[in-house]
Amino acid sequence: MADLGSNSFRLVVYRPPARAPVVLYNERVIVGLARTLGRSGKLQRRGREVALATVLRFHRVAEAMGAQHIHMVATAAIRDATDGGPLVEAIRQRTGVEVEVMGAHREARLAANGLMAGIPDADGILGDMGGGSIEFARVCKGKVLANDSLPAGMLRLMDRSRHVAAEAEPALARELEPFDWLRGGRGRPFYAIGGSWRALARALQSRTQHPLPIIHGYRLNRDELLGHLADLTHLPARKLPHSIPSHRRRGLPFAAAAMLAVMRAVQPSKVVFSGFGLREGILLDLLETPADRSMSPLQEASASLEPTNRPFLGDTDIIANWLQPALRNADFRNPNREFLGACARLVDLAWNEHPDHRARYAFDRVALRPLLPVSQTVRIRMALALYARYTGAAVTGRMRSIAGLIPDAQARSSRIVGLALRLAMTIGGGTAHTLESCRLELHDGDLILTVPRCLDALVVRARLKTLAEALGGKHRVAYA
Repeated sequence: MADLGSNSFRLVVYRPPARAPVVLYNERVIVGLARTLGRSGKLQRRGREVALATVLRFHRVAEAMGAQHIHMVATAAIRDATDGGPLVEAIRQRTGVEVEVMGAHREARLAANGLMAGIPDADGILGDMGGGSIEFARVCKGKVLANDSLPAGMLRLMDRSRHVAAEAEPALARELEPFDWLRGGRGRPFYAIGGSWRALARALQSRTQHPLPIIHGYRLNRDELLGHLADLTHLPARKLPHSIPSHRRRGLPFAAAAMLAVMRAVQPSKVVFSGFGLREGILLDLLETPADRSMSPLQEASASLEPTNRPFLGDTDIIANWLQPALRNADFRNPNREFLGACARLVDLAWNEHPDHRARYAFDRVALRPLLPVSQTVRIRMALALYARYTGAAVTGRMRSIAGLIPDAQARSSRIVGLALRLAMTIGGGTAHTLESCRLELHDGDLILTVPRCLDALVVRARLKTLAEALGGKHRVAYA
């Protein structure tokens, strides 16, 4: 997908599934097409030249990577500029690719669809801040109830406020006044999308010392956020965190000012930042299949992480079904069958890594994977479970800080799932079908493993003991 935006031109090459895509390649070039749009009604000349040079490279790279479909879209700057049409025609002549110049309502709807792919239970107002416009949508229960677009993106807002961040908030507040339906988001989450607000999220993560460097699902309640926004609106670029990309530093105070205006207009309960947005909505529109729609977010997440070239594992459902009776009867607020199944699907996630590094690799693979359509809580729980699948040791250092973001009870139950998976993989040497001749049961608080005598071993007993202790009980082995 080639996305010609008002500020940047981006090429992203994806591999399905559509709802949890794997990004194979991602390149961005700053073009700044909307820099002069507010004053002249035309695209910036230098930006046009850069866009035309870049499109040839992007087209060649996509073809070289074997992309089966090249979809090119353009948004607010091209849509609103008097000279947008000639640029679109020049791109078509140079590449043979038709450019979809997206209408404002379609852009808002697809951004909302992208959000709901990443946060399926979203219920509130969405705001997607680009360089030329801000798209808003009211989402609830998987539906877009209302949407609109405001020509007040980052570059236009900077221009209108004479590049003074303190003037940007009242300027945007005035433009938001006619949008009465935004008040329907009062007391509900506000979902923030777009590069400018992702940069804002990074600044906020730095200020709050948030240990998980993932934007998707990062959230702050309204009162806490307002205090940070007031500071960031007046913060010099040189004092911003180093994690903020250089091309975003100058605009970050304006992103904070825009968020401040939205907070006061909408009065949400909190802000949730999303890594899923317009491009993911377009991807769904192009590629989603009935099979994709039938999968839950947790199933989609595990499918996108599932390793290839497995040596001899077999059907992972066997593992989940085998463990379920013992864990279901355990009174430890255990996770549901779907969570157990998702973790079982990833039970050999680190099979081809060095044994000394498998636990940390499994944790990082889940905790730091972009574009997982689950909350940060679920992401962390999965990471902890898969860490425990490879070691009985507790998490330390950075991983411990990340684990501290969820309640202790959830961290404990996730570890129990991981220890159970570790036991299951040990019994049969990593072959799922071996478990069909064994049973794992919980009786009166005792964990009982019934196995053929030939499968009994010290290592099996050691891992059974670790799991039983985590459950708060005793253990014993019986022979089938």
